[in-house]
Amino acid sequence: MQCFALVCGLIYSSSIFAADKENQQIHHPDAAAQVQLSDDLSTDRQRSLVEYQALVSQLESEQGAYANQLGEALLGMGLIYRSQGNHQLALDAFKRALQISRINEGLHNLNQIKILELIIESNTAQQAWHDLGENYHYLYWVNRRNYADDDARLLPIIERIGLWHVDAYHLDIDGSSVGHLVKADDLFDKAIDIAANIDGGDNEQLIRSLYYTAVINYHIASDIIDKFKTSHRDIREAMIPNQRPTPYVNEIAVRLFYFNQSYFKGKRAIQRILDIHAGNHPASVIEHAQALVFFGDYFLALRRKWVAMKRYEQAYNMLVDNGASIEDINKLFGEPVPLKTLTPPGGDELNIGQNNTYVDAVFDVPSNGWPSNIKITESNPQHNPDMFKRGKLAIAGTHYRPRFEGGKPVLTSGVKLRYVFKQ
Repeated sequence: MQCFALVCGLIYSSSIFAADKENQQIHHPDAAAQVQLSDDLSTDRQRSLVEYQALVSQLESEQGAYANQLGEALLGMGLIYRSQGNHQLALDAFKRALQISRINEGLHNLNQIKILELIIESNTAQQAWHDLGENYHYLYWVNRRNYADDDARLLPIIERIGLWHVDAYHLDIDGSSVGHLVKADDLFDKAIDIAANIDGGDNEQLIRSLYYTAVINYHIASDIIDKFKTSHRDIREAMIPNQRPTPYVNEIAVRLFYFNQSYFKGKRAIQRILDIHAGNHPASVIEHAQALVFFGDYFLALRRKWVAMKRYEQAYNMLVDNGASIEDINKLFGEPVPLKTLTPPGGDELNIGQNNTYVDAVFDVPSNGWPSNIKITESNPQHNPDMFKRGKLAIAGTHYRPRFEGGKPVLTSGVKLRYVFKQ
């Protein structure tokens, strides 16, 4: 029997596409910025909060409100506040230090980035999502003022801001979920253009950005076509301010227009990934098969079953024809896979906490991928009839990539799953 954990709700960017550890450090550089900052202040970190407060007062009276040394003292004071969990006072200190940096070193200076990283961390700790979004874009603005539009050094920040918008979509910040996806999509267009034109090529970065583009456009397409999830007004408010007008006024025509835009854009992105892998055979056969399976998932999640099955069979046959091991084949086809969210190769499940609201279930997954014979075995809260009903409906509405044998989809009995509800 197979066992899964399916999460309904917030899917952070790191779970949508998890690169290796090195790439995670490169493209999410908060930790690196903090290490550098600690080095800069290593001689001052032993000071107490009272000493920092006294030093700040002394520097203000002796050297004025914008002395360089005052900025360093404010950073040290802010770090102590942060270590105490007082993020508001830390944020106040960091903002003052940022202003001093901008006045003394110019609006475009790169030294302010280490301060911005600390401000962003405090915004995140406070769940100040609006401020966080503004500071992420200010971080992007500073980088753009220092590098040309096609400079590869922009790639980490572009990816990071794009992923912030994906997070904002899942958090439903400002009630503009689709709008955040459109902004993320535009940013990854830039990342794709830069990666594709790097001297010598950067297929790893390009493929990653193409996967992000496919996932983002899947969400746009699936949300826009669902009138219960996204209203006609929400669509227009998301698209028109982001320079994506439509020639139509009728709601059905508007939905179909934007659905087709995103559906075909995601499809083109995955096809481009396949073309890259096809040009690297035999070394990339496994990656090519994984991309084909993801292509199948993309079609199946958007209700294109027959096209999806062709991609799955193509991937299965490719693995067999190229002598792939049973283990490699089973990683893709050995058990049913839920498609509640579209996850590219390397994607991670969210960690499931002990206090979440969930149901445990056992059911069958036939060859068509729709669960049957669903039995709820446990819930949290316990003995809650409403949870049993909600869980059964949610599981029944989740499509699965079925298990395959001999290149064909087959029935899987006794699948175990924990369905975790969004809090």
